[in-house]
Amino acid sequence: MSGHAEPETRDPGDTGRPGSAPESFPWLWMIGAGLASFALGRLSTLLAVPPGYGVPLWLPAGVALAALLAAGTRIWPGLWLAAFATDLLRYGGDASGAGLDRTALLAAALTASAALAQALLATRLARASIESPARFGEPAAAARFLLSVGPLACLISATVGTAALHELRGLPASAMAGNWVTWYAGDTFGVLLAAPFISLVLPGTHEGRRRRICSAVFVIAGLAGALMLAYLSYSQNEAQRSRERFEEQAGQLAKLIATPLAATRDRLNAVGALINSSVTVTPGEFATFNESIRGSDGVTASVWAPREAAGPVDALPPRLVDAREGEGIGPGVDLATRIPRAALLRAAEHGRPVLAADSQPSSAGRWWMLVPVYAIGVATGNLDETVAEPVHADALRGFAAARIDVPRLFGEFSAGARRAGIAYRVRGLAPWHPEVPLAAQDVPAGRAVDWSRR
Repeated sequence: MSGHAEPETRDPGDTGRPGSAPESFPWLWMIGAGLASFALGRLSTLLAVPPGYGVPLWLPAGVALAALLAAGTRIWPGLWLAAFATDLLRYGGDASGAGLDRTALLAAALTASAALAQALLATRLARASIESPARFGEPAAAARFLLSVGPLACLISATVGTAALHELRGLPASAMAGNWVTWYAGDTFGVLLAAPFISLVLPGTHEGRRRRICSAVFVIAGLAGALMLAYLSYSQNEAQRSRERFEEQAGQLAKLIATPLAATRDRLNAVGALINSSVTVTPGEFATFNESIRGSDGVTASVWAPREAAGPVDALPPRLVDAREGEGIGPGVDLATRIPRAALLRAAEHGRPVLAADSQPSSAGRWWMLVPVYAIGVATGNLDETVAEPVHADALRGFAAARIDVPRLFGEFSAGARRAGIAYRVRGLAPWHPEVPLAAQDVPAGRAVDWSRR
């Protein structure tokens, strides 16, 4: 009695038949698969679409599946180390600015473990789909194979990775959905593009059926490639829309800077008008007046400092002060020692408001806005326009000044930028402004912030 038995499929990572000597460990497979996965991972990273971490074509996903099917699951350490090293290099240079800290190590370990779990599940599902090589050439079996190793198994890495990056690396919640879709599509495309090569190494497939399998899978791989090109086109359009949204948000945020500065300037102009319209102003009247025009919480002191004599502005002792408790500003404080002389001269010569950092080391985050006050009838400039000709310095009566708590003044702006996931630096442009920004915020957005593009 005779019969025909179908060839047996077996995990190449198994040790063999009971009682037989164990097979040697596939070191070359493990090292080769790990190196190939790492190299292709670095190559695929070049396709990353900002601002997320997702890549539209992740070739290591296909390499891992092909290697596990060909050499067995015992080579998993090489694949895990390759994924860990690839992810660690990416997260160590992202926009969080933390470098290779504990969260980068943990995020890389989690995403590498998710990628390995995905590859192991895809391997198991692939073997279940091709348990009968003689039937694998049938359309239903081939479709089941492609569905299981691609769209189904690839749910793992995208889901775990996106969640880990949100919790550990500051991926904004608004970017999670787009990042997940990109990650999932990249892994799926990587697996589908590897499918033709997987079909060539399936054990027990007859030559005639192998050709049919290759033809069918190459068609599907071609379709996957076309879908990838369509996705890249979509990503470029989405990047353009994101840029337009960013510019709109940036314009709105810019108003949150300009508005409190303009309000502070108007407040000081009102103080100047009060001085010019009154013969004398008592401290009580000055405090009452400032209370009636109080605006931003960022203004911690309002000062009227008259010019003591004609000539250079060498001394500006405040005569009227309305300051919050603890500000340390009083009649005995000479503003000329707290504000750069260049700023005072520029304001006096051109009649234009100026901003200057408080020169006292204990006053970090405190700036001054100065508005020169001239005799009635002298034309002056404002914060938004340039005066062509210098004003008459002899007509300068003094300065209305406001001490500004910059973090508090820009509080609404900072909150808006944080919600929008926008990094910013606000710098002074005048020669007397310090190198440090007035305000700054670095926001993780998937890659290091390029401050040269501003």
